[in-house]
Amino acid sequence: MGRSSTDFMIPGRAEEFQSAIHSYLLSEGYVFEQKDGEMVYRKGTGIWTTPSFFRFVANGNYARVEAWIPVFCFFNIVTAGEADLESFYGVAVKGAMKNRKNRIEDILVHNGAQIVGRNQPFNPTLFQPMQPPMYQQPPMQQPVQSPVYQQPPMQQPVQPPVYQQPMPQNAGQKFCSACGTTNPTSSVFCSGCGNRL
Repeated sequence: MGRSSTDFMIPGRAEEFQSAIHSYLLSEGYVFEQKDGEMVYRKGTGIWTTPSFFRFVANGNYARVEAWIPVFCFFNIVTAGEADLESFYGVAVKGAMKNRKNRIEDILVHNGAQIVGRNQPFNPTLFQPMQPPMYQQPPMQQPVQSPVYQQPPMQQPVQPPVYQQPMPQNAGQKFCSACGTTNPTSSVFCSGCGNRL
């Protein structure tokens, strides 16, 4: 009683075979579901048809294929354990299951896997979920120093310009408003037209 199992050593990553086995079992009418904390492939309901189960477990270079049917009691409603493919119980269902298990093994062996054991007790250390790499603290970075605020230098207040009367262009001379002649500042009359300055 228990599960029929085959253990494999695989070159490369065993998880790479998951999709091929998944596709094959789905094509055979199996449903991928969770049962008692395990992800398994199930076919059949259990009341009218004895259900059959497969499980594929992979971790690194190791893979394991398991196959079983439940042992029923109390009018095929309550399960009382699991039966492997070699026992007499449920022999009508087991013929097809053996063919499917052989097909799964062929998929693995054809791709370089080697069988390292059959019907061995499950070794949880080989099939523990892969641990993430240990966390490494990043190297300490020098703190970025913010610039020190420096008050701008005091500026002298800007003085408004003092208004200065513009100097005439010809300082020290008088212009005649009538004819525009330049006359010395001491002149009282224009030397050009005689007009009073």
